[in-house]
Amino acid sequence: DQYGKERMLVISLCLFLSGSIGAIFAWNIGALIGFRILQGTGAAVFPLAFAIILASRLLAAIRWYLLLHGRHAAVTLSGVVRLMFVSDFVGYFMPGSIGVEVLRIYGLAKTTADPALSATSVVVERVVALLVLVALVLVGAALRPAALPAEIAPLAWLCLGLLVLAVLTIMAPPTRRLALRLLPGDRLARIRRGLERVFAALDTYRSRPGVIATSL
Repeated sequence: DQYGKERMLVISLCLFLSGSIGAIFAWNIGALIGFRILQGTGAAVFPLAFAIILASRLLAAIRWYLLLHGRHAAVTLSGVVRLMFVSDFVGYFMPGSIGVEVLRIYGLAKTTADPALSATSVVVERVVALLVLVALVLVGAALRPAALPAEIAPLAWLCLGLLVLAVLTIMAPPTRRLALRLLPGDRLARIRRGLERVFAALDTYRSRPGVIATSL
């Protein structure tokens, strides 16, 4: 049928692009150098690396799904996983990661017809991942490995405290009221309404600390 033909066309296009990228990569580094690199590593390294990358993307999709679970009937784990992999694939061809997040918001908004929910879930998912990464770096610096200067530890603890304070400030009602006051007038009314919807969506996460803890 038509759907099967379109699906095969997409799969063929993906395989062609993947093969082309591999060929370009092999050409740029030189086939001989690439073969020597392959010879110098163990046979289990590449399947292990592939499995780690695959697991990391699956866990990221599950984290995103946890933030969306119960928020909309159209959201399914399989759909979130598919959108995660598609956006990652497109992201390799775009500079930075902004395009990846925009694609996720767009794809989820098409499914849920709720742009505020889509944008908030993506932002919260990215913030959660960033907070964990920053916290790990700061805790590691606070433990002060021998190679780091002694001044690193107190600075790292200070930054970790400021990070927690920043998160609490964003969730505080006075901060939100101030943000809305900075957008006065009829011209900014649409942006103000959108920001209010985002704040309302954030409130649902504030009332579900278990979901945030599991995502972390």
